[in-house]
Amino acid sequence: MEYRYRVPPDTEFPRLISSIDLFTRFFLAGVGPTEIAVFIVRLDEDGNDFERVARYRKVLPFDPADEVRDFVFRLARINLTGTGVYAVRVCRKAKHRWRGNVWKRLWTEYFRVVR
Repeated sequence: MEYRYRVPPDTEFPRLISSIDLFTRFFLAGVGPTEIAVFIVRLDEDGNDFERVARYRKVLPFDPADEVRDFVFRLARINLTGTGVYAVRVCRKAKHRWRGNVWKRLWTEYFRVVR
C-alpha cells in the first residue's frame, strides 16, 4: 500500500504539515525504557536519501515484562520540501562493537507527495 499526501497544483514548497499520527507496534520483550527516534527523509529518484526533513526522539516506558507495546507518535510540524517519496524511519539506540551507540532501524514506511 502506498500512502499519498495530495497538495494543490499551485503549492509552493517548502510546505508545512501541522501533524501526522504514526501508529507503531513494538515487539521488544525484555527491554526497559528505550529511546526511540523517528526520522523523515525525502528520497531522490533512485531511492537514496536526499534530505532529512524532520527528526523526533522520545523515551518510551517499556516494561521488561511486556512482549508487545503499541504507541502513537504525533509528528508535528513536518516541512515538506517538494513532491516525491518520503521515508518515515523508526529507530532505536543500539550498541555497535566499534562505532558505539548507533540508531538501529526497526521499520520504514513510505509516503508520496503529489500535486
